[in-house]
Amino acid sequence: KDSDVDLTISICGERLSKGAQADALKCLSKVFRFQHKMNSYALQSARIPIIKLKDPATGISADISIQNEMPVYRSQLLLQYTRIDARFRQLVLIVKDWSHARAINNAPHGFLNSFGYTMLVLFYLQNTSPPILPHLHDDAIA
Repeated sequence: KDSDVDLTISICGERLSKGAQADALKCLSKVFRFQHKMNSYALQSARIPIIKLKDPATGISADISIQNEMPVYRSQLLLQYTRIDARFRQLVLIVKDWSHARAINNAPHGFLNSFGYTMLVLFYLQNTSPPILPHLHDDAIA
């Protein structure tokens, strides 16, 4: 389907400015394009600058960012919810398929993205009576 791999490059020490991140990604994009013959372009003006890659031989797509650790933490939290109740993942996949089939999973066109639909499912399962999933992030904040 339309899945990709999301990667972030973590750099120890100082945080790079958004401009420095964009410049580094632009250079890295050229390396992928010219030395590795991959389809590659940098989205420097995005809220989080990224490189979009696609390997023409395998069809595998990837997004690469720099110092963007928040998605890593979100993925870990979502994994914990899936371990608590496998129905969470199942319902998320159903809602994502439903939203794609109706062409309403498209943030640039004013709709929620896949993560937004995931959060709606999580909210629903946390706020049913009785709740199916706990509020794990409250424990992490406290």
